[in-house]
Amino acid sequence: MLLSHLVEAALDKHTHTDGGLPHAFYKVLALIYDAPGKRMRLKVLSGELRFSPSRLSHAIKRLEALGLLTKVDSETRGKSWDAVLTDSGVAFVRRIAPQQMRIVRDPLLAVLDDEEVTLLADIADKLIERLESPAIP
Repeated sequence: MLLSHLVEAALDKHTHTDGGLPHAFYKVLALIYDAPGKRMRLKVLSGELRFSPSRLSHAIKRLEALGLLTKVDSETRGKSWDAVLTDSGVAFVRRIAPQQMRIVRDPLLAVLDDEEVTLLADIADKLIERLESPAIP
């Protein structure tokens, strides 16, 4: 629990300092950035982030107001919305992403060898699978 908290706190601190946004908002932008066409359905985005609809709605409104993304009708499904990064949103992710990687990679992963990093990834995958299992309430 402490490790999770400290990593998230460090990322949030740096995202606020470097970009003026909460880390949760950066995660929204980063996921859309990696999507085809820098565009993602809001329902898919909510699921990927494990955000409630109201939490995602709040983030989308704030990011729209800052000009980092726009909300548009979905091209693939009626009565759905997509979030699309603006040029400013793309530039924001490109500016912040390397700093985010350094925050995790340098202080944490640098103390692990390649085998330990692989083992950590395997363990994380198993824990995520278990936590997202329908057997867990």
